Amino acid sequence: MIRITMDIKDNFYKLGLESILDDILTTEFNKQMSYSHGLFFSNINSADITILSLCNGEVQLCQPFLANLNHGLLIVLTDTNTPKTNNLPLCCRNITYINTSHTIEEVKNILTSKIKYYLENGKEERFCISKSCNFWYVNYRQKSFLYNLIAHEKPLKIAKELTVSPREIYSKKRSLMNRFGIKTDCELVSLMNRFIFWMNIYQEKSYYCCWHR
Repeated sequence: MIRITMDIKDNFYKLGLESILDDILTTEFNKQMSYSHGLFFSNINSADITILSLCNGEVQLCQPFLANLNHGLLIVLTDTNTPKTNNLPLCCRNITYINTSHTIEEVKNILTSKIKYYLENGKEERFCISKSCNFWYVNYRQKSFLYNLIAHEKPLKIAKELTVSPREIYSKKRSLMNRFGIKTDCELVSLMNRFIFWMNIYQEKSYYCCWHR
């Protein structure tokens, strides 16, 4: 029995991916499968295959659980081109990426290859979380900026709270968008909401990662 957990926001794409997985596992490998949905530590820790969908730029956020839990094959769906490994934090490097613009045949080929490797060799070796991961982190002022930005506060109000000039707020916003390859305010708000989600999960953890410096 192959246990598959998914956290995919697009239900149409999720159903299509389940159909592809059913076909691959039953036809190519003669395996039965079970599905669970939602991003929970228990789901991911017991899954043979974990599939997550990330918003634009999210793959560049430090996500220690991707490396720390005892999951098997880890697949990430993105709307952008496959990121370059050396541009990612350590915990996101050894992951299989599928672009949502890939054809059905391309998705089948990627999944078949990775599932075959997993069934023959077990889970792939992960990068460890360590102090050597020099990826982006946030301090108190940056957190305040993010919370205000998500709350749609005006630059003048954010500038007053942080005791900086409005021009600096606009500059910080543009810097964030460039840093993560974000082109619209809508994409930025989606990414920042995910940013706060991960930050809240790890604020009491003792991982040596980007959230705790």
